[in-house]
Amino acid sequence: MSVTILFSYQVKTPSDVYSYAMLLKKKVEFLRKSAGINKPFPNVPPQTNKFPRDVIQKALEILNKINLYRISKGYGEIFIPPYPAREITPSDVYEMVKRLDAEVTPFIKDRNFLKNLKLIRYKGKTPNDVYRLLWSISLAFDDLLGIHGYTPTDVYALSQKLLDTVIFIRETQNMYNLPKKPKYIPNLHPNHALYTSYKFLSKIRTAEQHLWIDP
Repeated sequence: MSVTILFSYQVKTPSDVYSYAMLLKKKVEFLRKSAGINKPFPNVPPQTNKFPRDVIQKALEILNKINLYRISKGYGEIFIPPYPAREITPSDVYEMVKRLDAEVTPFIKDRNFLKNLKLIRYKGKTPNDVYRLLWSISLAFDDLLGIHGYTPTDVYALSQKLLDTVIFIRETQNMYNLPKKPKYIPNLHPNHALYTSYKFLSKIRTAEQHLWIDP
């Protein structure tokens, strides 16, 4: 009997997930306001035919963006789990959203804000509702990462300028041979370029520390 009661207690519903995701949304809203982002929180149209496997994929997308945000703020990288191969349940999604909330919380230094946050219990929510909410949170993180407003052509031009600067720095250190150019990789998306840029930023921060340069 006790095992049955414990199992029933641990099983989560889409409404439980939605309730925790709303807590995450409030924290992301706070981060956006602190960053001077005054635009309305992104709105996403109602969703259909979404299942827990779709929802956890969107949650993993947010976790990747949180990781990039950590790197941009000088924090270390976090472990990003692979997409689960087994069947996904609302309880799995609940644990992932709890992790998202836990990863975002350290960025908020206002203890009064955190203390006053209350978990509101929503009822009657479906995976469609949870997916819609997480999608809006994911889009809201794009503004925090500063990835809106540039075209691929703009990014390429800035990258070429950056490469010229790196070549100049190498030559001042008598390093004239450039590493071999990586092979072309098809089917990449803006997020891939963003992730690579933050990895490069992490290397710059390390170099600054070695040279005792204030960032």
